[in-house]
Amino acid sequence: MLSKDTTLYIAGTDWTDPRDIDANARTYLGDIKTSYKYQDALNHVLRYPQIKTVVGFSLGGSIANELANQKSISSVRMYNSPHITKDSGDKKTIFYHENDPIYGIFKKEISPDSAVILGTSYGHTMEGHQYIF
Repeated sequence: MLSKDTTLYIAGTDWTDPRDIDANARTYLGDIKTSYKYQDALNHVLRYPQIKTVVGFSLGGSIANELANQKSISSVRMYNSPHITKDSGDKKTIFYHENDPIYGIFKKEISPDSAVILGTSYGHTMEGHQYIF
């Protein structure tokens, strides 16, 4: 997790960290808010009220998605996020690669009021994204 100026950046799953693996599993169970990674990010947002934008990739995108419900957050950008809810869609922009397996699995759950932008054909990595906030 990294904050710069008014933006908080949240990385995807670190597969060498058991807590990240647990948080990743909680995403698929619809229980991401009980993970340590979500709690850390929420505490960071609450501790630093100047944070207005959250950017997350993969697991970090799932957490960013949930942080969109915080009143202080005005914008959320998610890259290849596997967890999409239907509230706070006006704050969210979701980026996917055209052939990302995550998009293929979850595209039916994406809120129609959220902006969804397909990127290039690289798969589930940050490589190939044309635009990073």
